Amino acid sequence: MGTRNFPGKFDVKLEKLEPDCPFFILTGDDDLAADLVEIWAIRANAAGVDHDKVLEAYRCCEEMRRWRPEK
Repeated sequence: MGTRNFPGKFDVKLEKLEPDCPFFILTGDDDLAADLVEIWAIRANAAGVDHDKVLEAYRCCEEMRRWRPEK
């Protein structure tokens, strides 16, 4: 799971994106982020995406849930 200071193995390398390639970033302070990452992981797993990448997504959504302050 990547952070700003410690990028993860599967984090997007912005400098490697094609010039007009769209992207979207979710952060731990977004109320919906953890759920959306989990949905992505479920669908990615069903689609046969690399197992390590799917596990990283699950770890990311769990870390987002732990990190988020209680409201």
